Amino acid sequence: MFLTLGIRLLGGFSLTYEDRPVTEITSRRAQALLAYLVLYRQTAQSRQRIAFHLWPESTDDRARAALRKELSHLRHALPNPDEFLRVETKTLQWLPDGKFILDVAEFEAAIKAAEKAVDRNTSRAKLEQAIELYQGDLLPDWEDEWVFAEREQLRQLYILALERLVNVSEEQQDYQAALAYARQMLRVDALNEATYGALIRLHRLNGDRAKALQVYHQCMTVLRDELGVDPSLETRRLYEQLLAEDDIPHRPAPSESNIVSPVFPNPPVLPSRSHLARSPLVGRDRDWASIQQWANAIILQGNRATIEDAGTSTGSQVLLLLGEPGIGKTRLLEELRSLTQPDRTWVLWGSGFVAEMMRPYGIWIDALRACAISSTANIPSELKFLLPELGQPSQASPDLSHLFDAVVQLLRQWVDRAPLLVLLDDIQWIDEASSALLHYAIRLLRPLPVLFAFAARTQELADNLAISRVLQALRREQRLQTLELHPLDREQTADLIRNTHAIAPSELSLSLVDRVFTDSGGNPLFALEMARALGQHQSTHADTVEALIRDRLHQLNDATREILPWAAALGRSFKLSTVACVADYPVTKLLTAIEQLEQQAIIRPGASLEKEIGYDFTHDIVRRVVYEQLSEPRRQLVHLQIAQKLHQQATPDNALASSIAHHASLGGDRALAASAALAAAERCLKLFAYGEALELAQQGIGHCQFLDRPKRILFHVEFLRVRATAGVTGDRAVQLENELQQLIHEASHWGCARQKQLHWKP
Repeated sequence: MFLTLGIRLLGGFSLTYEDRPVTEITSRRAQALLAYLVLYRQTAQSRQRIAFHLWPESTDDRARAALRKELSHLRHALPNPDEFLRVETKTLQWLPDGKFILDVAEFEAAIKAAEKAVDRNTSRAKLEQAIELYQGDLLPDWEDEWVFAEREQLRQLYILALERLVNVSEEQQDYQAALAYARQMLRVDALNEATYGALIRLHRLNGDRAKALQVYHQCMTVLRDELGVDPSLETRRLYEQLLAEDDIPHRPAPSESNIVSPVFPNPPVLPSRSHLARSPLVGRDRDWASIQQWANAIILQGNRATIEDAGTSTGSQVLLLLGEPGIGKTRLLEELRSLTQPDRTWVLWGSGFVAEMMRPYGIWIDALRACAISSTANIPSELKFLLPELGQPSQASPDLSHLFDAVVQLLRQWVDRAPLLVLLDDIQWIDEASSALLHYAIRLLRPLPVLFAFAARTQELADNLAISRVLQALRREQRLQTLELHPLDREQTADLIRNTHAIAPSELSLSLVDRVFTDSGGNPLFALEMARALGQHQSTHADTVEALIRDRLHQLNDATREILPWAAALGRSFKLSTVACVADYPVTKLLTAIEQLEQQAIIRPGASLEKEIGYDFTHDIVRRVVYEQLSEPRRQLVHLQIAQKLHQQATPDNALASSIAHHASLGGDRALAASAALAAAERCLKLFAYGEALELAQQGIGHCQFLDRPKRILFHVEFLRVRATAGVTGDRAVQLENELQQLIHEASHWGCARQKQLHWKP
């Protein structure tokens, strides 16, 4: 008879041996060490990585010392530790073939068995087994960052199992069981609107119309109290059907008159965004498997029946990739896009830029423009406020809900033809208006075959309150799956160097791999820059990726280096015609420089920008290094010329106003910065981007303090008007009134005619 170690992590930490509690492992850190090793048991884990995750606030030396202490304690406390632990000088591993029972492993095995089952009864039995095993979230009281992603992944599997049980029970007309599982889903997340919709549907099928109405009112109350929103259109339609009919209605077949013509005949084909997309994906097997599992039902299979089933899913509709700069987030988004079938899947790609956080709906405008929508297409008229090139919009501003509905209606038209995959990179720099529209689109498109995948830098994401609130709401609604990317290990770093041919195979040695791995810390971008430098027999005394990039930039010829500051100062993806204009650079010479920059992997072709191929730096770190090489006086002159050139190209819709204000401010032209900030703020008001309008007004007030008195007062008053229109209450309204009175008093000294313009109430 084998003596078995029992490990329970779902619902809390528990350890038994021979069915008796193991009481010697009581400290949280010792439990954390055991849990970490068990969860990542398939591969040996470096001591450095374990120490970093378990003692993130400590120095490296203290963290490693703490690890040695807890490892010693764990080995003494475990019965027969050598049956479970493999201890090496640099790595630790929990032996996956040891005699132990892990509830997490049993839960995942039951889910997989259900997926492989050939009949519904077997599948249902395995799903019920999985639900029984899930006694709660993974280590629910623990706040360690490494736990969050694992906890979220297991929770999503649990919700998916419940959802499948609801569907199977409904198909077998076992409505009582289906209702029980749906209520269980609601206990996991009381803010999940889709679950309320399922309960309403099931109560109707069960012949209990009163209960269905009760669930709707409960849903409405909860969403209003907790999120400040009303139920979505789909949920309201269920309610209207309940009011209109006593019996369960039959679903009408779609008529041709109800089918909306597609905006364009085929899904948009976007160019490859990275030279890395042509190389194999290295060191991300587990991460990529999770992404494939997330996307498989809707995007990758492309089977219509599967899509319709997945369209009603309450599983993770949104994937968030987190990690440090250069860790490979964009590369995984590109790999996901490369797997979609161009004739059967729509792909919408957008990127955030730090220089454009005051440009309302910027990421949406760029993504939609990349799809090259025809001006003759059948699109909602409100979209012309975002895309004026599609036609002259009406003078009257649309209602905010109409503007949001117009974007959602466009996406719905595409989804009528094929599944939709929305990929948004660097969302830590997304503007507030784009964040609001994104949340609205996710909620309204929930029942349809639409998936959203985002990438963000972990540290900077917390500084963007708007998108952080959206992600927090999605997390509460159980719509978000988070995947945090970790550095590569030594073997994966070696594979990366070999597969990208950065170093000739004859020159690749263990000592060289060790050097690259140690210095780069497993960051793929840093490792590639080091390998590239070593492969070209350059000195690699640089200890940062920025220094390596600077060394590579010095190898470019003078003519090529001359255009880089202009492209970097633009702060976003760029068109060749724009760089040629702002830099007063001949297009023929520019094309030669662009060719060298592409060959050296400094820039890459991107999505089309207003019918012209766009370009971008291969990574924002490269852009930043180029920009920081400019001296302060040269930097100011570059921004000033960009502002003046963009001002000459300004259009009546003021779409460039926020960019002009940004560059004029950095260029020291306060008058242009103030006037452009006012134009940009007024445009934001028309588009209901009130947060951006308030920020631009505050910046504008700062600029106008450097102007002569008449201009300063007039601009200041206009910015106060913007603030009042955008909405101020309480103490802020009183402050605004006091500012206005001071301006009126000051204006009395330079002319009553102008003073009359200032008499208005905020």
